[in-house]
Amino acid sequence: MEDDNSCLFRAVGYALLRNLDTMHELRSLVASAIQADPVQFSDAMLDRPRDQYVQWIQTPNAWGGAIEMFILASHFDVTICSMDVQSGRVDRFNPGRPTFVLVVYSGIHYDAVALTPASGAPAELDTTVFTDNYVGEMVLAAAADLAAALRQKHYYTNTNDGRFRCDDCGTVLHNEKDIAAHTRQTGHARLSECS
Repeated sequence: MEDDNSCLFRAVGYALLRNLDTMHELRSLVASAIQADPVQFSDAMLDRPRDQYVQWIQTPNAWGGAIEMFILASHFDVTICSMDVQSGRVDRFNPGRPTFVLVVYSGIHYDAVALTPASGAPAELDTTVFTDNYVGEMVLAAAADLAAALRQKHYYTNTNDGRFRCDDCGTVLHNEKDIAAHTRQTGHARLSECS
């Protein structure tokens, strides 16, 4: 997935709709779900006023995460499994559905997991929706092996214990809370790790 702050929406769009360019539609779907349910999606849950969140999530700089995966999984009636590279943990959104898609999360980036029939095969032959059965368990096990290999190569960003420079203004941020506050205040969302 492109590293453009829409990676979660691109990953889910590819996995479920086989289209990398549905991020605007998926952002609108999320915004509509939040507007339709003020009880479940309260200001406290969103960590900002609902109207602000709805406006923000529809901008290209807004990052998607757990709230968006929950809404998209519920809307499409699938489970979205998000595998964290650093910890190997799998978070399941809308669990218990007969099918699931899998995304890998590096701390600041999401990628879709696809099963391809052969190296170099066209993307149209990828399998991106898996059945919650023995084959699905094999896919999850293979994804866990992939996450372990990525962890060995330090292909993750620890946003709770690091330093990050905003690529837009140069501000140095120290954790996920600082990053979220900076993004809300400035609209900036392009970051690089720094020492």
